[in-house]
Amino acid sequence: MLRIVIVEPEPFTLLGIKGAIAQSPDIEVTGSASCGKIGFQLIEQVNPDVVLVDLLLPDMSGLELTRSIKRETNSKVVIFTNETHSDFINSAFRHGADSYMLKSADVELIELAIKRAYFDECLLDPKLAKNC
Repeated sequence: MLRIVIVEPEPFTLLGIKGAIAQSPDIEVTGSASCGKIGFQLIEQVNPDVVLVDLLLPDMSGLELTRSIKRETNSKVVIFTNETHSDFINSAFRHGADSYMLKSADVELIELAIKRAYFDECLLDPKLAKNC
């Protein structure tokens, strides 16, 4: 079973993704946080396989958090955001993101991104790939 942590500042989005992923027999949500600092402490404590990270956190950039996760832990990072601009996407991968998903993606696609990240494969949301 893949263990994940979600770092998402919006309570309803967090509740929705946790509930959707909880239905997956292969993925367990081991924790969540609404800001980067608490999220990073949680990640260090539970050592998840994959972390879902929003880019717009109240206390730090999701890019900073991604860089810290990749530098200090063995966890993979899936960016989980509404940001569609190529600058965000390119920066996310430069900071170490393993995959990039839009919040509008189907839960099956988000689960696939989590699994691919775990197996060292990159997945870019198909809605974004169309713009390339």
